[in-house]
Amino acid sequence: MPTLVGVYTPAGAEREGAALFRELTRDLGSAASSLHEGPLRAALFPQHAGERIVCPGAPGAAGHAIGFGGDEQKSPAARLVPPWLLCRWDAARGVAVVEVDRHGFALVYVRTVGACVVFSTSAGRLGQLAPRSSLDRHALAELLAFDHLLGERTLRREVNALPQGAALEIGPAGPSFPRRFRYAELPIDRGTSPAAAVSALIPLWREGLADALATRGDQPLVVPLSGGLDSRLLLATAASAGASASAFTFSGTGERTPDIGIAEEVCRVLGVPWRALGLDDDWLVDHAVRASALTDGQLNLLHAYGISLTGSFPEGMLRLDGFAGDVVLGASFLRREHLTARSPEARHRLLWASRARLERPAWRELLVPEARGEMLDLARASLTKSLEADPLDDPRWSDFWILRHRIRRFTVNGPLLWRGVARSAFPFFAPGFIDRLLAVAPEARLDAALQASFFWEGFPHMAAIPWQRIGWPVPRGGVVETLVRRLRKPPYPPAAAFFDHDAVFRRSARLRGFLRDLLLDPRTGVDRFGCFDRASVARLLAGVEAGSRRGMPQIALLASLVLSERVWAPR
Repeated sequence: MPTLVGVYTPAGAEREGAALFRELTRDLGSAASSLHEGPLRAALFPQHAGERIVCPGAPGAAGHAIGFGGDEQKSPAARLVPPWLLCRWDAARGVAVVEVDRHGFALVYVRTVGACVVFSTSAGRLGQLAPRSSLDRHALAELLAFDHLLGERTLRREVNALPQGAALEIGPAGPSFPRRFRYAELPIDRGTSPAAAVSALIPLWREGLADALATRGDQPLVVPLSGGLDSRLLLATAASAGASASAFTFSGTGERTPDIGIAEEVCRVLGVPWRALGLDDDWLVDHAVRASALTDGQLNLLHAYGISLTGSFPEGMLRLDGFAGDVVLGASFLRREHLTARSPEARHRLLWASRARLERPAWRELLVPEARGEMLDLARASLTKSLEADPLDDPRWSDFWILRHRIRRFTVNGPLLWRGVARSAFPFFAPGFIDRLLAVAPEARLDAALQASFFWEGFPHMAAIPWQRIGWPVPRGGVVETLVRRLRKPPYPPAAAFFDHDAVFRRSARLRGFLRDLLLDPRTGVDRFGCFDRASVARLLAGVEAGSRRGMPQIALLASLVLSERVWAPR
């Protein structure tokens, strides 16, 4: 995904606006496209030499717009597969407009500096501007509690993300965020049976993936393939559409995990080239700084392993991402008790119990005693605010919460790690498919029931291959199948981890030294945040090294926070 940079300069502040634009674009190289209309100046900068940047269709904005995610047919934005972005000057209204896909997966950040309004797809660039930005302790509490940020927050109080479902408009009165879409506006169709819903969804899925492929031009196609269902669905659909694709699977060095065996079988059935790519023990040492920069320091680096393999691929690919398929089709976060939670208190209680971790001893002990209550209060307040958007009578509220907060502020960071070599597309959010899917009554999606029917009806050859989550092929139901699965071992161990980060920490002296120096430095380590117990962090490192406890999720998050300060520091 290219980097967008823009400055809105009101009359009388031209020198200030020009200086801000120079500062924001410093070291970005040559722009792929630019726009200078009235008080708006904006430009798009490619991440790599082979990046394909096509502006979405913008009626009436010819010559007055830049953007990415479009196709050669100039399809209207309403049909495009996310992520996409369109920045334009609306001459009739005299305002700058930035529109993104309605899920907000093309994240745009905004800051007011003096008389000017600046915006970018890079939050860190905005935070580096003078005057120096300040740490948002609500954001710190959110990362500790949920492993991701909520809503529009960033790690700096002065920088905010564009709200999901909204556009950015900037005029003489400053920035505004007109709402264009709400998930709750999608109706629930209770009159259609699950079987009929599946029959309607399959052609919509194929159409959506074809729309994603239409944006690639002559780009090579690659699919990261796990032992799950989302990635094999992408690969099988692309292959059936006649697209030439290749696939790869992560693995621990020298290990043959269930993911490897399952992915190999998928590619053998489809006749698709495949390779396994091993993760080096020291990948975090070599790539953590770059991963932090690409994600604005907003991702727990334990989940950033993909960046270590990007050097194995040529620049200029289209990467199909199974991004959130387990959430929308597989309903992996949906629980029966969610359907009847009709009060803010009930919803808060359910999410706190299932998603928050700050009251667990392994996380609480990282904080000095006087900060524990503060962080808990801030995290609870953030969760309360995050639940205000959805009506109390909509049983899909937990799906919407996951999409708006977990997927948009956490999962989206995975594709960002690849933007140095590949453009990513998210076919599960093709408009026709996702709208029809979210209209299905949520009780029909519980326990992956709709997903199972979808696979057996539309992709039986993929359903028959074991699913890493359960170790068996996709369930069909029935007494015989149930009995067999109770009496026999599955072909693969269910939900087996493909990489043991704690074991890697124990065997890699280089990794231990890197993390110890990073976290315990008295000037630039965890002490700078004023809330972490440095002695507890040292005990955590020693315990994981000795094998007496597990703790890499905590260690990696602390490392992410320390490195994020470099991302946001003034240049």
